[in-house]
Amino acid sequence: MFNWVEKFLKKLEKANKETFKGEVPDCCKLNNDKKIKK
Repeated sequence: MFNWVEKFLKKLEKANKETFKGEVPDCCKLNNDKKIKK
């Protein structure tokens, strides 16, 4: 039932890891900036 949630979370995890490598969509960068500031 919640398979799509798991897949979505895994995609987010991947995006977060790739952010530290370099180029990522602005939405992901904004999300990471918020996490880092907290």
